[in-house]
Formats: sequence, structure tokens, C-alpha cells
Amino acid sequence: MEQSDECFIKVTKNGPYIFFGKIPILEYVINCDSKGIPINWVLGKEYPVKENCALCRCGQSKNKPFCDGTHADINFNGTETADMEQCHREAKEINGPELRLKDVEKLCASARFCHRSGDIWEQIPRSDDPDIKKNAIRNSCDCPSGRLLLWDKNTGKSLEPELGCSIALVEDPFMGVNGPIWVRGEIPIQSADGEIYERRNRVTLCRCGKSLNKPFCDSSHYPEKSQGGITMPREKGELKDIKGDLEDFLKTRKRAFVLFYASWCGFCRRFLPIYERYFEKEPETFLRVMIDDREDLMDRYSVEIVPTVIVFENGKIKRRCDGEAGIGLNEKQLMDIINRSQE
Repeated sequence: MEQSDECFIKVTKNGPYIFFGKIPILEYVINCDSKGIPINWVLGKEYPVKENCALCRCGQSKNKPFCDGTHADINFNGTETADMEQCHREAKEINGPELRLKDVEKLCASARFCHRSGDIWEQIPRSDDPDIKKNAIRNSCDCPSGRLLLWDKNTGKSLEPELGCSIALVEDPFMGVNGPIWVRGEIPIQSADGEIYERRNRVTLCRCGKSLNKPFCDSSHYPEKSQGGITMPREKGELKDIKGDLEDFLKTRKRAFVLFYASWCGFCRRFLPIYERYFEKEPETFLRVMIDDREDLMDRYSVEIVPTVIVFENGKIKRRCDGEAGIGLNEKQLMDIINRSQE
């Protein structure tokens, strides 16, 4: 399992990732409980170490994880859009008595370890409890994307896991998807134009081809996706797309609850099952808007944090419940806004 001192990853223009040097390639499986909360990482297949190889980036190769040239047949658009410096400027910080958390939410890869034995954002303010502190550190270290970064406030040291140079192909059987490429141990990643991205101990690269933050994963492999971004329930809790403009659609409803959420947001994924329970009660009243690529709607309705629920009457805003940074929304808040809207 030795690797070259000169190993690095090259992102090719509209093509695969080229791996230079003897980088070990492993498969790591997210082992979950019955509710989909991760328990641990399980080592799966180990691939033969090669001097150089090309891994699929478009998500369509018939020889996954390796590239078979399909990207050319499907005219894959692999344009890189990531701005790592901007990501870190957008990071949220939570300071607790023992731990300081830096949350770069845009880098979320939906591994969900942040919810194991309690949500990490709720545990940081209670980090003077040794057991809670230990769990928070464990959950942060198991985050493959490095979205969650911890510091020990007593020593001032970063609490990063010790990772050797290797590549882990994330598998998520509970969600039924292939996860991202988990790059470990500060392996340099070079963009198609020759620039070197910030070297990081852990980072995840997109391998479904759908990320809006290429070459990095943004949770687009996660199965919760909508073609139009705006959905409402059918009977039996299924969803259908709403065609046309949201504002025009809302004018046709005497009252409507609209959840604004993002596919990459862990708080949104936690809140969605709560929100969906109300579909059966009022199937024509509860809507969902995924704002991944709908900045126009975020600006129009002043949505700064997701998840956010807004109540409309005849197309006009009557009430709203905005999510709180690092916390999100809960069922009590949803019930409160429902009850107040009936007054």
C-alpha cells in the first residue's frame, strides 16, 4: 500500500480524473442503522495499485470506477465552478466551551455522520461534557468532505484525523447510491487549467457528474432531486413537478406552505420527513422548493438560510419561519406556524 511521493490528481477538461503516482484506491461503505444514520465506515474492495489510472467523472462509465470514454459520447460538461476560498469565507462557526466548529456547508457530501448519536451542531455548545465532546470529535473526523472542522479550544490545535495518502470510493447502500471520491492525506488536486486547489487532509470529488460545485461533491448524487426544483404532493405522498412560475402558481392557492430547502443541506434532509408527514393531511397545500440552482427565488422571497417555511395566502406572504444557522427547523416550529396560520 505504498504510494509515490509525487502523486497527484489531474482534473481533465470535460473528462476523467487522472491519478498520477501509486495511490491506493479503496472502497469504503457507509454502514447505517435502520433509520439511515451511519454507524461506521466499513472497508470494502481494495483495487490493485497502479502507477497511473483514470477514474470516471461523468457518472456514466460502464467500467466504474474507471473511465471508459463515455464522457465523450455523452458530451459531458465538466466545467469547474468551485471557489474554495469563497467556500471558506462562507463558513459558519459555532463556539462551545471545549470545541470550536467551522462548518463549510457547501462542501457537504451527505455522508450523514454528523447525525450519529446526536447532531454535532447541538453538541458543540455542550462540549464540556466529556462523552458529548468525544462523540462530536468522532463525528467530525468521519466527515469525508472536511465540511466539519474542529479545534480544541484548550490547546488551540486542529482535531483532524490522521489519514495516509489514499483514495476511497464511497458507497451508500442505504440510499442506494455511489457516493463521491474521498481524497485523503493532502493529495494535490490540479484543475484543468493547471491551478492547484487548496491542499486538504480530506475532500470529496464528484463522480456522478451532476455537482454544481465541480470538481467537488455537493450531494447531487443524493436521491432527493426534482427536475423543476418546485414540487408538491400527489396522493400517497408522491411528488410532482409544478410547471411555470412559482409566484403565478401561488396566486391560484388560497393558502400554501412552501418549504425552501437544498439537497446539500443536512438540516433540510433531517427536516424533510417531518414536513412530508403533513402531505397526507393537506396534499394540495404543502409545497417544496429546492433552491440548489434557484437563486432567483431565494432573492425574491429573501431566503437566506435553509430550511425556511413561508406561508402564502393568495400569492402573498402571510407568515414565515426562517431556519437558524447551525440548527435548522424542528417540528414544533412547523406546528406553530401551521396553528398561527389558522387563526
